[in-house]
Amino acid sequence: MKRFSALLEQLAVQSREAARLALLAQYLRDTPDPDRGWALALLLGGAVPRLTTPALLRRLAESRIDAHLFALSHEHVGDLAETVALIWPEPEPENTWSVSLPAAVEFLAGLDRRAAPAALAQWLNHLPVAERWALLKLAAGRPAPGMSGPLARQAVAAVAGRPAFEIDELWQAVAPPYPALFSWIEGRAERPRPPAHGFRAPMRAREVRLKELMEFQPELFRAEWLWTGQRLLLAAGEQGNALYDSEGEDVSTQFSALLEAAGPNVVLDGVLPAPVDTFGPPGVRDAPVLYLHDILAEADEDLRPLSWSARRQRLEAWYARVRPAGMALSPRLAFAGWEELDRRRGAAPPGAAGIMLKSAESGYVPGPPDGQWLAWRAEPQRIEVVAMYARPEEGRNSGIYADLTVGLWRDGELVPVGRVTAGDDPALGQSLDDWVRAHVTARHGPVREVAPELVLEVAFDGFVRSRRHKAGLQLVRPGIVRLCPDRAASAAGRLDALPGFRESEA
Repeated sequence: MKRFSALLEQLAVQSREAARLALLAQYLRDTPDPDRGWALALLLGGAVPRLTTPALLRRLAESRIDAHLFALSHEHVGDLAETVALIWPEPEPENTWSVSLPAAVEFLAGLDRRAAPAALAQWLNHLPVAERWALLKLAAGRPAPGMSGPLARQAVAAVAGRPAFEIDELWQAVAPPYPALFSWIEGRAERPRPPAHGFRAPMRAREVRLKELMEFQPELFRAEWLWTGQRLLLAAGEQGNALYDSEGEDVSTQFSALLEAAGPNVVLDGVLPAPVDTFGPPGVRDAPVLYLHDILAEADEDLRPLSWSARRQRLEAWYARVRPAGMALSPRLAFAGWEELDRRRGAAPPGAAGIMLKSAESGYVPGPPDGQWLAWRAEPQRIEVVAMYARPEEGRNSGIYADLTVGLWRDGELVPVGRVTAGDDPALGQSLDDWVRAHVTARHGPVREVAPELVLEVAFDGFVRSRRHKAGLQLVRPGIVRLCPDRAASAAGRLDALPGFRESEA
């Protein structure tokens, strides 16, 4: 467990995705089975149940130390699990345990919530500080915030020397601690065979602008709306149906009605416009609909090598035969040239962020975009918003308030319309953090309410209706353009200034 604890420490202090990827790949190369397989499963939160809550960890610490002293320590350190690990009494050398990672997994997997506090305390009494911290992070269910399934599979792909989409597609065929996966990577076994309802890696589009588009011949492409929302792949086989997002994560439980409507032996690619509670087929409000734009397999036949035109014909025939509830064909857009299509792009319907262009002869090819599919986004809109709330980052770098909820004015009141972050700009993140700390007006758990004084200019792709938001809508893909410290908050944007906004529909 010592090596895994060191990995967690390195991941926690490294914010760059490329560096995190390199760290995990090196760990997988250097670590034998089954430890490396369990490490993968633990990083993704799938090997042991969540056994602790922040309140439980505080009670655990306060059984060993004064509550006020612990609160001061937590405020200084930032991370709750790290605070407990650091403040826990160090065991005597003769009482220090050396625990393997598989043993830790077996211990945690066998606990239930009621027995967890006493059992964890017993282990903490015998572990050195780094392993104490790792154990508590595992018990909390999120040992490495920011570590995702796609990133973990990229690390496996780097070790295997294969494209990431190959690892994505066989992930449903392997299970922790992934002996079949590593045996295949090292040439000791055949490639695991994914189930019929397993994930297929999506084809990606390259983003273009009008100037670049003029290099292409319009007659070679077919056009559809580029829907803003969650891309979903529905895979149905004899052994069951499943829904995956574009990164290969199983999201079946979120959209069970769609699974039941598909029928067996088909793999479909589509988009569920976001948020899911706001769009429906033409004329139907608030009914979720999956807009289908491709078919990848049918009746055990892999259709991906066929041209887009041939696949579209198969998709239309399947849809006419099945008429699945909650689904609709993504409509095609007729056009004679780029100028005409550009005019249509400027009048995209709600939920569309531009136009998707697909070569009529293109096969369905996963991996990096090759220019056969082109995403032609509408020009971003801009508006000035006001910061309302801030959230901190997680992990060992917790406490940096660079995740802001922002609002627009409506009848003299600020209403939230979305969230923006500093992204990969550390200087911007520090500026936001400094401002937030100086302007906190209330605390709501980890969230800080701030004085409505900071104005930011944001660019966004439009907005979507949402009953879950007080404004009745949320901005799509908002991003910070610049801070406007000299701008009066009262002069920031109004809800009714959003192009296409009608108060009666909000």
